[in-house]
Amino acid sequence: MQKRARWTISAVAAAGLFLTGTATAFHDTTPARGHTKLAANSSVANTINLDSCPTLTEGYHGGCVDQLQSELNTDDNAGLAVDGTFGATTRQAVITFQQQHNVSPADGIVGPETKAALDGTAPGVAAAPTPALSAPGGTTAPGTPVTSLQYVALGDSYSSGEGLAPYQPGTDTPADTCHQSGQAYSQYVTPKPDWFAACSGQTATGLTATIASNQEQPPNAGLTQSTGLVTFTSGGDDLPWISVLLTCTKLESEILHSTLYGQPAACQQQLSAASGQVATMESNLITAYKTVLAKAPNAQVRVLNYPPLFPDRGGNTSGCRFARLNPLGQLVFAHDVEQQFVLLEQQTNAAIADAVSQVQNSAPGGDRLQLVDTSAQFGGDTGHTVSCGDTGRPTPWINSGRISLGQLTALTGDAAQRNWNQFKTDLFDVITASFHPTLEGQHQMYLALSAELPSGWR
Repeated sequence: MQKRARWTISAVAAAGLFLTGTATAFHDTTPARGHTKLAANSSVANTINLDSCPTLTEGYHGGCVDQLQSELNTDDNAGLAVDGTFGATTRQAVITFQQQHNVSPADGIVGPETKAALDGTAPGVAAAPTPALSAPGGTTAPGTPVTSLQYVALGDSYSSGEGLAPYQPGTDTPADTCHQSGQAYSQYVTPKPDWFAACSGQTATGLTATIASNQEQPPNAGLTQSTGLVTFTSGGDDLPWISVLLTCTKLESEILHSTLYGQPAACQQQLSAASGQVATMESNLITAYKTVLAKAPNAQVRVLNYPPLFPDRGGNTSGCRFARLNPLGQLVFAHDVEQQFVLLEQQTNAAIADAVSQVQNSAPGGDRLQLVDTSAQFGGDTGHTVSCGDTGRPTPWINSGRISLGQLTALTGDAAQRNWNQFKTDLFDVITASFHPTLEGQHQMYLALSAELPSGWR
């Protein structure tokens, strides 16, 4: 939900800054796939470079798996069905390839070494033909060609892929901080979006205004009668999440556990205010959903809710440590604040679900709108949330603190000088860059979506 992720973790790792959950939280070193407009009636999908795909394991779906299966068939006569599903048969074919080409370990995971072996034995092979798409139920409005229905990917930072740089050209500039990543969940869908318009920081009201006015759309894009699928997350930026997270952050001495910096009274005020804005957010979402349905009368619309950010740790009263500022201390949320965050997340998702239900029951075409529950895919409030520094919990699929070497230097200098006004200013960029899905988190959001995709997409 937060916007403007500006920093990478590579310099932090070199400096020895230990962050909670870093083993899986940072995957921004792999080049993103270039965004291509893939028409729904294309006879052959564009070749995908496996080097631009994430590490592939059993359970993945989409064009990257298509390409892997095609290359295995060409290189090793694997005899795989090119269906874009990485199942047990594909995994065994990968293991066989790894054994035959001395890739160790032969574990069925397609990482850099396996990709390099594939690159060295055969050129890329085009994926299977993309099927022509038809409207939901096999019918369209008069004049709408059934072979040209398109996919439009909208939403906020959880849809844009915030935090998974590099971003698409033009979406990481002072004038445009939409931060559209080739690793966002929509980019795993096959065929890919014809119009990828998700934008970090997008509110429900802003989304409605953009759709209604058809502004900032390239030629032949936008929501029209030719739109067959729309996906998005939205609503979080209608609440002051960045401000609340920033105000509720404490700096504690790690040894003495004494508070060096904190704003407990302001934190409680902002948490209360955010909770009071949930009803307004729900009203804004209802308007946005109705606008999408009206502008795209043939589209199936899938609304993804938010995966859980913070865990519900029950009786643990230690607070949630989300980053260390060695040697001064650690950034934490107090236990009671952490629990209020969990409640606010639940209120937000409940409002999204209620807005979907109201539109389904009252708006023209409401039966085309469907909720996708990503929180269940993440294991709920006890699943793959921010780690909070705990051991033995599931691997986090949400980034915790993302701090560059420059930010670390600034924050530790501010704290050493007790310059708390500047500390809060420098902390802002850290908060805006944190608490978004990792690469694995985006893939899990796709898996939740894939189970609810209409015919023609997978």
